[in-house]
Amino acid sequence: MKKIIEKEENTITLSELINREKEMKKEFFLHFTRKKNQEDIEKKGLDPKAKKENAVANDKETPVIYFSEGLDGMFETLNTWVRYEYYNKVQERRREGIDVKFGNEEIDPKILEEVHEKMYNDLKDRMYYSIDLEEGIDYLEDDIDDKKIDLKTRNIPEFIIREAKWQYGDGEYSNFDDIKQERWNRNTIKGKVIEPEKLTKVISEKGDIDALTVVIEQYERYDNDSREKLKELSDLVNYCKEKIREEKEVSTKEDSRDTNKDIKKRLISQVYDKFTDVEQISIVEKTIENDEKEFILEDISKDDKEEEIGR
Repeated sequence: MKKIIEKEENTITLSELINREKEMKKEFFLHFTRKKNQEDIEKKGLDPKAKKENAVANDKETPVIYFSEGLDGMFETLNTWVRYEYYNKVQERRREGIDVKFGNEEIDPKILEEVHEKMYNDLKDRMYYSIDLEEGIDYLEDDIDDKKIDLKTRNIPEFIIREAKWQYGDGEYSNFDDIKQERWNRNTIKGKVIEPEKLTKVISEKGDIDALTVVIEQYERYDNDSREKLKELSDLVNYCKEKIREEKEVSTKEDSRDTNKDIKKRLISQVYDKFTDVEQISIVEKTIENDEKEFILEDISKDDKEEEIGR
């Protein structure tokens, strides 16, 4: 019999969002955040002036809330995030004097594994909110991407622009020449606060809130053609699934060892108890035996005395 899981209030699954999108013919919007921010967000809403963990370019001067549009936008964000983290790792090595090529030129397997490990832990620590936004009030449909304009207008080295285009998925799922926002990198109207009542927590079918479970669950249902366009995401998901499998194996072995230890302790205890009982019986038997010997000696001594008196 299939177990029925009771949903927490004010939650929704990605499958429900996708079905609602089809019925209403309206894209759903997702915001990505740390789980530790949950209490504050659900009291005050999403504040564009709040400190941004991954702020780049002019993010500090532009108070907006970022969000992705639809399932495709969500996965494209993750694909771009892998590339962005790879760029950060390359920059770390370059600052240390190690000559490493940027991601648009070559992918180093060791660096990529570091990125996957970081993102695996990050995804476990993050969550998604579905945000109910109104066009013209909360966001603008044809709003521009400030980062695209920033890179076009500033005097930036060509190799950095090439790397930025690669991170953006230019020619794959983005168009860097078009200054409009991409579906994976949307933002609200500047200064706009998103009220708590417009937010709904996204959970997995089993009720898990962590982004890792939500992402893997929905990726399994994602069509193959779309997967092929997002190689970095595909590699990340495979890494995460293998990591989960390994952790389960370790956990099972540890549980088995703990069980064996408990069994061993019980057996030792039982043997000890039996040993103690046997030992006590042995002491009693020896005591009785000694008492019998004393009685015999006493009897012998009496007989000797009587014989002596007779003589």
